Amino acid sequence: MPTYSMAKAELLLALVASLVVLPFSSLAVYQDFCIADLSAAATPGGYPCKPPKDVTADDFHYGGLATPGTALKPFKISLGSAVVTTFPGLNGLGISAARMVMVPGGVAPLHSHPGGTELILVQQRQPRPADPRLRALRQRPAHGGREQGDQPGRTADRQAQGAVRREGLDAYVLRI
Repeated sequence: MPTYSMAKAELLLALVASLVVLPFSSLAVYQDFCIADLSAAATPGGYPCKPPKDVTADDFHYGGLATPGTALKPFKISLGSAVVTTFPGLNGLGISAARMVMVPGGVAPLHSHPGGTELILVQQRQPRPADPRLRALRQRPAHGGREQGDQPGRTADRQAQGAVRREGLDAYVLRI
């Protein structure tokens, strides 16, 4: 029976430890939403919540990412962001968003996000000059994709698909 009482003691200790920590966590965890009250001072857990009677539909809508943001000419980019100070509906969620528009020759400066994560999505990029392997794919004959003398494995198709993968990787690496 000593094993059973030891397991009970460990479970009780874990429960007490959880209950001791709970009051010190963010209030946003206990609520469906916590719109930031920007008139109050920020705390380590975020901004205090607005009273529910003061919350409006506009607190859940942000259009700031629809247009390019501030231009950073040395880097040839523009940045727009959605953070809790510009979009109070993000309070307590631990997330933010940004839109970066990069022109040809632009670079993303080295930076870090301590304790954060970054997700990059490339929506559109400037096309590169046509790769001969891609040209071979586009000019494939209508009678099944093979020139006379080609191997049955459609070598040109495989080479062109490899070029597409490399092109996509180059675009991703360029944008990081």
